[in-house]
Amino acid sequence: VVHMPYLQYRRERLAQFENQERKAANDRREKKLREEKYMRVYQSVDHAQAVITRQNPSKARLLKKKMHAIKSMERRFAREDARRRRQFSSSWGTRPQSSPPKRRSWTLPWNGSIRRTGSGCSQNTSAS
Repeated sequence: VVHMPYLQYRRERLAQFENQERKAANDRREKKLREEKYMRVYQSVDHAQAVITRQNPSKARLLKKKMHAIKSMERRFAREDARRRRQFSSSWGTRPQSSPPKRRSWTLPWNGSIRRTGSGCSQNTSAS
């Protein structure tokens, strides 16, 4: 509950929405630039790897090392984006609901066969 005149509340709320919209547009622009730069570097290294000859194994090793660094950058970007999505959803007071992963267990019935449970269907495999 906010204790202020309605017109002031409406002005502040509108300013908050505009600020949030401006930040979101800036984030989208930064993400697009980051992805373009990533793709440019990735394609450059990928092309260099494709045209490298066997006569230069040291350069091939360095390109492989560079590609590994680029892939780790991609994973880091994905983690950062997921963190931003979680922060955004928690700022609205709601958390994304996810179901817990299905547990798979193995049971041994008395007849000696192995049965897998928890994957949606059961299979009996006899050890005969």
